[in-house]
Amino acid sequence: MLSPAKANELINRFNVLHFQGRTFRVFLIHREHGYPLELEAVPVPSTGQSIKALWSKQIGFPDSLEFFRLASIMIPGQENSLEVSPEKYVMDQDMIQFTLPPEIHTIMARSRVRHLSAAQGLQATLIQHSARFPGELLDFSSQSMRIRLSNLEQHNVYWINPEHPVTVLLSRGERTIYSGRATVTLRASGDVSQSVCVVTPTEASTPRFRPKKFRARREVFRPAPDFVFTHPLLDRTCALKIESLSSLGFSVSEDLFDGVLVPGMIIEDAALSFANSLRLPCRVQVVNRTSPEIEPSMVGIAIIGIEQKDHLKLISMVQQANDPNAYISNEVDPDALFEFFFQTGFLYPHKYIEIAANRETFRQSYQRLYREDSNIARHFVYQSKGKIVGHMSKLRVYDRTWLSHHHAALGNGRAGIKVLRNLSEYISEAYFLNPDSLRYILGVYRPDNKFPERFFSGFVRSVADKSLASVDTFAYISQAGSIPHEKEDLPGNWRIARARNQDLADFRGYYEQYSGGLLAKAFDLTPASYQNTNVSEAFKACGFKRERSLYAVRHNRSLKALIEIQDTDSGLNLSELTNATMVYVLDSMMFDRRMFSFILGLLTTKHQKQKHPVMVYPATYASEHEVPIDKQYNVWALNIEDSNAYLEWMYRFCRGGDSKGHPSR
Repeated sequence: MLSPAKANELINRFNVLHFQGRTFRVFLIHREHGYPLELEAVPVPSTGQSIKALWSKQIGFPDSLEFFRLASIMIPGQENSLEVSPEKYVMDQDMIQFTLPPEIHTIMARSRVRHLSAAQGLQATLIQHSARFPGELLDFSSQSMRIRLSNLEQHNVYWINPEHPVTVLLSRGERTIYSGRATVTLRASGDVSQSVCVVTPTEASTPRFRPKKFRARREVFRPAPDFVFTHPLLDRTCALKIESLSSLGFSVSEDLFDGVLVPGMIIEDAALSFANSLRLPCRVQVVNRTSPEIEPSMVGIAIIGIEQKDHLKLISMVQQANDPNAYISNEVDPDALFEFFFQTGFLYPHKYIEIAANRETFRQSYQRLYREDSNIARHFVYQSKGKIVGHMSKLRVYDRTWLSHHHAALGNGRAGIKVLRNLSEYISEAYFLNPDSLRYILGVYRPDNKFPERFFSGFVRSVADKSLASVDTFAYISQAGSIPHEKEDLPGNWRIARARNQDLADFRGYYEQYSGGLLAKAFDLTPASYQNTNVSEAFKACGFKRERSLYAVRHNRSLKALIEIQDTDSGLNLSELTNATMVYVLDSMMFDRRMFSFILGLLTTKHQKQKHPVMVYPATYASEHEVPIDKQYNVWALNIEDSNAYLEWMYRFCRGGDSKGHPSR
């Protein structure tokens, strides 16, 4: 007779199966011929000494159970299975009912808990030598999976060669949940249409991204945030503590015995939860697990999808965990920011005279950029005792191009180095997860400005690869209206019209020969990008305006110059470079000074841009034709698709790099 505790354990085991909608196995023996028969049954809720279950009538269910007797029953569980042999039972074609037996045998004690799959609509497929074997996932552990193959009429199960690896694919609809190579062990049944196999993944590490020489900064948080997710195979919510966290991934620990994280598995519904007050939803993939001999097991997880605004928060928290004085896109008082610009000399008297008449417009623009969420701007601030001592900002100016500007620092300049480092790490990490709006970084500076000349131009000379970084020099005229018109008419063989694909193709060819740098791609001056409206739409969504009109100047249908009129809200850049008229001269002989001044005056008057600056490329055009200019600017462009070389230069420039490339703390 079972003790009350053992009886309750057995009844609870059956009730758990009922709650999960799972089956247990019933082993029968033919009374006359002695052959075995294995069936599955679904229990109904029970409270007493009797258990009732309904047959799960799968393919191969016999026409009659009259000639079979009950041999034993196996009840599955996570840690082990229980086997019982009831002495009193009744069964028919619909159900079986039995009394609790006097003994319970524990079998199949596991080194790993097998979790019963409960996900709806989950498909399991084995692929070997181009043959696909469909099935369903029965259960899994952190080390293996048990799959029932079905519909094998088209593919013989014996086509699967256990001596060769298979590819396991778990999916729901069009979404892949898991894909990986594995060894396979077959457990064929008497039913030719179904067999069960055990697959053991052979890949303990499935790197998501290409290897990076400089890994994203990883920090330990206290209190530790939680990794909260809906397990795609269990269809239930799980939570694990995060041991260390970076902006691109994190690590958690779990016991191998009852682990639920399988390397390679993609989790669509996940979030990073900080003290139940901040939640950052994301998509993740399990990428590695430490050796089975190490307990608890450390599991590495990569973030593969996250909203830009949430990724910004995550990067900001990681950087501030390293340095509490570093801030990304925090709330900044515009008056305090402009006072800082004056103190550093960044906003010098002559420049302030240029913007003084529009000081209220500048204040309002910065109020919105620095105190409201924005997808078109980022700022990096270093503060000491609440006071700004270092600053740098970034503005989206073309489809995948951001302008770094307003770099200034107080004191010995270390704060300026730190905001430069933080911005550099940000662009490298942000590109990995959101490359659609981030590919190129621009820097605009005077050639005689020592710091950017050493850092930006120095990097271009160091890398010596214009597909990674380049510098182009522009002539700068502070106001278009300062150039007198020297023509009254446009000669008959000259035309001004909106640029076409062929014009951009011609410019690209000219630029490749003249410079070979990144300017054409970064400035959206290619046939594939010049009509892109993503930036204007992004500005509009934030309550700002940025439009561009691109004109071609042709002589006898041959392109001589491109002129771009930018129309952006004032105040976004202190030098109004985002409102400048850009003049690109392809034929300096034909497009002489008189033609230059006439067409420039014509277009700037039409667009009411006489008081805005002009940037002329190449800068040598101005000296060749004696066009009066105010200064020259270097335009530095960086392709961050492969940021290793840039980060190596940046850490070396900032000094004190450790073995991982990060500056010493």
